[in-house]
Amino acid sequence: MKKVLSQEEIDSLINAISSGEVLDDVEENIEENLNVKNYDFRRPNKLSKDHINSIENIYENYTRITANVLSNYLRTNVEIAIGSIEQVSYGEFIRSIPNPTILTIFRLEPFRGPIIMEANSSLGFQFINFLCGGSFAEEFETRNFTEIEMTLIQDTFQMIIDGNKVVWKDLIELTPVIDKIESNPQLNQTLSYNESIVLITFKIKIDEFQNFINLCIPYRALDLVVDKLRTVQYDNRDANESTEKYKREIENLIVDSNLDLDIVLGKTDITIEDFMDIQEGDVIQLSTSVNDLLEMYIEDTLYYYVQPGVHNKKLSVQIVKDTGEDVDIDE
Repeated sequence: MKKVLSQEEIDSLINAISSGEVLDDVEENIEENLNVKNYDFRRPNKLSKDHINSIENIYENYTRITANVLSNYLRTNVEIAIGSIEQVSYGEFIRSIPNPTILTIFRLEPFRGPIIMEANSSLGFQFINFLCGGSFAEEFETRNFTEIEMTLIQDTFQMIIDGNKVVWKDLIELTPVIDKIESNPQLNQTLSYNESIVLITFKIKIDEFQNFINLCIPYRALDLVVDKLRTVQYDNRDANESTEKYKREIENLIVDSNLDLDIVLGKTDITIEDFMDIQEGDVIQLSTSVNDLLEMYIEDTLYYYVQPGVHNKKLSVQIVKDTGEDVDIDE
């Protein structure tokens, strides 16, 4: 039943309206009851929180696969993790990166339009350093890459980009294709400055070296799968099964690789003068005796101690003990 105001209440209400007290109370009540959120029309969030969570699940799997592939390729320990995922405009992203940089423009067919992966040039020099047999270096001279260096970088980023094909296969079959690699971000006109993108930042650690890789995916590229993204869920069992699967695939790829195996009979020190005077028939005394075990090196690392002998009329060695290094090699 509606409440009927008395004449006294009506008079009191009219006086309150005249004095402005009611309006203040109404404004306070509106501010208390409304849940207001800021919305920037220049940076519209086109993907929901569920979409972003699904993309994060996909690329968590991507970090594990890519880290394993790079560890094998560079022959050193590589760790990759997601640093952040956010929705920004392409203009904000492109203005935030240094010059020069490594800007890889590629396609994930049948996704619409180009996708961009950006990495600091120092990361490219580290890739080249490890691929050429070097080790961690703290600083590099800022310069443009040579043609040979650019070929090595393109091959490396092709492997990094190929991981997308694996992690998206439950939703869509993708074919990664690199279009070009540029060094000056300000000259890149691949996307409109106002275009909305999903920016995924990866933290990469190679031995002691730490850096970042940015993956820029335009919203329009996700049109084909945006309705399916909500259904993407990875539990721990699936993640472990995937990890084991790709571990087996990597093992199968490297099992036929050739390794250098060396047996050291002994060592000694001689002068350059003695070395120049060595003649056929000379005897060189080594540091080991006839009863000592010999050292077996695999890829310049000592793993086993062996005993020399003859097998099928050929000089051979028998493995007696190992050094306790973490290695799985059939004796």
